[in-house]
Amino acid sequence: MRIFTTLLSLPILFLLSGCQSQNAAKGDAATQQLDAARSADVPLPSVTPFDATPEARAAYLEAYRDGYRSGLVSFNVLFHQPEKTDTIRMPGWQAGASAGFSKHLADVMNKSTP
Repeated sequence: MRIFTTLLSLPILFLLSGCQSQNAAKGDAATQQLDAARSADVPLPSVTPFDATPEARAAYLEAYRDGYRSGLVSFNVLFHQPEKTDTIRMPGWQAGASAGFSKHLADVMNKSTP
């Protein structure tokens, strides 16, 4: 009985060790993607809805950067998402998120094209 249990346990341990190595590789890729998003150059829009007010424009563009970086990682991490009631930062974050996600999708499509 002890030999049977040992023989049955060995394949299970082998399979579990294989699964762990794949998860570690996925974790490394996710960490690399997150690091790349944090340090990504964000192409800022030249025109914003708040161009007449320098402080509001700066807040909009700051939120745009955070949204763009969130989009680059498919919204798995939300970089400094503002409150929905913030009428300056939330539109900037949403515009940036849309642009970042579009960039992410374009990159994914380019990688999958032979």
